[in-house]
Amino acid sequence: MLTNVEDTIRKRFSCRNFQSKCVDITTKQNLELYLSTEKTDTFEFFVEYSSRYHRDYIISCLDSTQVDSVTFGFHFERIVLTCTQMDLATCWTGIFPQHHFKSLVPASNHPSVGMITPIGYPTSIPPKKPKKSWNELFFYKRAETPLDPSVCPLYQECLEMVRIGPSAMNLQPWRILYDGTMFHFFLQRTTGLIGLGFQTLLLDLQKVDMGIALCHFELTAKERGLTGEWIVSSPEIPSANWEYIQSWKC
Repeated sequence: MLTNVEDTIRKRFSCRNFQSKCVDITTKQNLELYLSTEKTDTFEFFVEYSSRYHRDYIISCLDSTQVDSVTFGFHFERIVLTCTQMDLATCWTGIFPQHHFKSLVPASNHPSVGMITPIGYPTSIPPKKPKKSWNELFFYKRAETPLDPSVCPLYQECLEMVRIGPSAMNLQPWRILYDGTMFHFFLQRTTGLIGLGFQTLLLDLQKVDMGIALCHFELTAKERGLTGEWIVSSPEIPSANWEYIQSWKC
């Protein structure tokens, strides 16, 4: 179970360079037990060793015709943060040889590999990437009005954990509108870089990013004792290029 959520979110980084040693067996067994709790009807996760790359990986198998990318992103980020808590480095990886990684996992009802991450011990910790400011991401009642943190002091850290979250190409596509009782989460797509809005793979990568945002918000809120629930509301779309995802009802 995740503890010290904010410290874990701040600690986690995208690791490109790993030590040669494998994950120790006890850690690997504990991780495998945890992964079984994140399994759903449309995806599941495995820890397997790749002799091609000489590294352990978490491999997600999914049914690409039914999986919801937001939900997948929520679960996978919770796994990534659990790895961080176990002192394992990770790197979200969406482009990989599908056949190779599929060949590593046991027989599964889910025919495709949707996302992987290497796991292991880093050789170094890279500097943090710059992130967008509050004024670019969070808004109050209207898309033209940046959200002042003093308006929602109890949720300030929940939003900060969203702000510093990882995303494809560090684009931070989430936009959040606070109306006084609910936080409405929207996706502002970036098109023209990889296919049409990052939808060239089995998953919609920018909706996966939204799952990460929801995960950070909920985990931080729960650890701070803030009660609420995710609902699908009918907010007014505040901007023409915003796509509604979900709302947190305080």
